[in-house]
Formats: sequence, structure tokens, C-alpha cells
Amino acid sequence: MAEKKTSQAQQGAPSFTSPFPAWQAMMATHLDRVEALYGASATFENQGLDQARRNVDEAARLTRASFDYTAQLMEQWRHLSLEATRQTFEAMTRPWTPNP
Repeated sequence: MAEKKTSQAQQGAPSFTSPFPAWQAMMATHLDRVEALYGASATFENQGLDQARRNVDEAARLTRASFDYTAQLMEQWRHLSLEATRQTFEAMTRPWTPNP
């Protein structure tokens, strides 16, 4: 008797299912993750910008304080210089008297 051989395709080959729904699900998940990443990035960027603004404000405050201190030192120097000039003038214009 001749046995009839059947091919694997005839023996209930697995049915073909479209990978498109799985692809769509993976892409949707990926999109959600990218969106979350961008949200976190925006938070970090805003924190960095806020810190930079605070740094600029502090640098401006320190610069103003430095200007004020410089003005104070210049005023004191002018005062001391003028006083030293007066004392020198007085010492140079006093009549000489011999020591007894």
C-alpha cells in the first residue's frame, strides 16, 4: 500500500497573524516613554534656569556691594591723603626753632 505523505503546510500550519497591532502597541509605549522623558527634561531645564537666574542675581548683588565698598575705600583714601598733606604742609611751613 502506498502511504500518502502530507506536507507540513497541510498538517495545520500555524495561522498567520498580523504583527501590526503588536507594532502599534510597542510604538505607543515608546511614545509614552519619550513624552515622560521630555517632561522630566523640562523640569530639569527649568530648575537649571532658575538656579542660573539666582546666580546672576547674586553676582549682581555682590558686584553692587563691591562698588559700594570701593567707593568707601576711595573716600577714606582721599580723606587720609588730604590729612597727610595738611600735616606735611604744617610741618614744612612752621618756623624753625632750635631745640633748647
